[in-house]
Amino acid sequence: MTEIKADFARYLEAKKPQRFEAMTVVPLSFLGDRGPDYRTLSEGIARGKVRVTEVDKGGSVPNLMVVNSGSLATLILGGEELAGAKQNRVLNATILVGAHSELVVPVSCTEQGRWHDVSPAFTDSGYVADHRVRGALHMSVAMSLDNGAGYSGDQGRVWDEVDQLHMRQCTHSPTGAMRDAFVERQHEIDEYLGAFPLIDGQHGLLVLLGGEVAGVDFISRTAAYAQVHRKLLQSYALEAAAAETGAPAGGKKRKLSADEALTRANAFMGTVAELTGRTHKSPGRGWDVRYRGPGVVGSALVVDDVALHGAFFAEANGDDGARHDRDGRMAGIARRRSMHTGR
Repeated sequence: MTEIKADFARYLEAKKPQRFEAMTVVPLSFLGDRGPDYRTLSEGIARGKVRVTEVDKGGSVPNLMVVNSGSLATLILGGEELAGAKQNRVLNATILVGAHSELVVPVSCTEQGRWHDVSPAFTDSGYVADHRVRGALHMSVAMSLDNGAGYSGDQGRVWDEVDQLHMRQCTHSPTGAMRDAFVERQHEIDEYLGAFPLIDGQHGLLVLLGGEVAGVDFISRTAAYAQVHRKLLQSYALEAAAAETGAPAGGKKRKLSADEALTRANAFMGTVAELTGRTHKSPGRGWDVRYRGPGVVGSALVVDDVALHGAFFAEANGDDGARHDRDGRMAGIARRRSMHTGR
C-alpha cells in the first residue's frame, strides 16, 4: 500500500488568531492556490451543474447518484450534508467528482424518521455534520477501509449519535434530523460566525475550543474554501455555543492569548507535517489518505499529487492536553477526532 507524507502542512501559514468566548480560530493560508480547479458542492448545485438524487426510484440508504454536467470537477467534503429526496444524507468521505461524469457516492443517513420523497433531487443543507456525528461516521469508515470493505459506515451508530446530539443540545426534530439541531440553535451559532470572518487568501482554519486544539480543515483553493468557510465554522461553533448557554454539550471555558493560540497552532501543524498516511483509492478522482500519529489523526484527498482537502484532529491523550469524560472518551469533539483510528 502506498504511503504519503503530510508535507502539505508545512506550506500552510498560521495567520492572526480570531477569538470569541472560549473558541479561537487561526486562519490558515498557502502562498497561492494549488492543484486542479474544481467547484464546491454548494456552487455546483446553485449553478445547476450538479444534481444529486437517489440511485433509483426505490432508493438506497448507503448510496446516492451525483451527476456533474459541468466542465469543472466538483469537490464534496466528508460530512457535508445533502437535504431532501427520501431522507437527508452526509458524505462518508471527501470525493472529487469529475467533469461531465456520473458517480455513485457512499453516504449515511442523518434523518432516521423519514423514508419518503419530499423532492426529486437533493439540495445543499448548508451544514457539515456535528463533530460527534462526523466522528462516529468516519470511525466506522476507517474500520471498513482497514478491513477491505470500502467506504461503508455504521448507520446504526450514526443514528444513535444524532439522537444524542439532540439530547446534548436540548433540541428536537420530528424526523430525527441532525440539521434541525443546527437550525434550532442558529441564533447562538450566528454570534460565533460573526466573530470569525473570512480573510483574504484564506485556505483553511485551525480551531481551539476551551483552550485546546480541536482540529484543522483546509482546502487547496481560496474560492472553494470561501464556499465552505461558514459550514466548517458551524461544525465547531455548535459545541462552543452550547458551552455558553449551559446545554449539556458545553465544556469548560478557557480563553487563550493570541500568542498562546499561535504557539499551539504551529506545534499542531508541525506534528501533522511529520505524519505518513496509508492510501486508499477514492470512489472519485484521486486517493484518500488516512493518517495517525502521536496525538493526531486525520485524512486528505490527494489528486495529481496535491491535497485538495485535509482534516486533522487532536486525539485523546495527545500533547494538547485534551480532556476526557467520565467514560474515558474524549468530550465534545471526541468521535470526530477518533474518526480515523478504526477503534
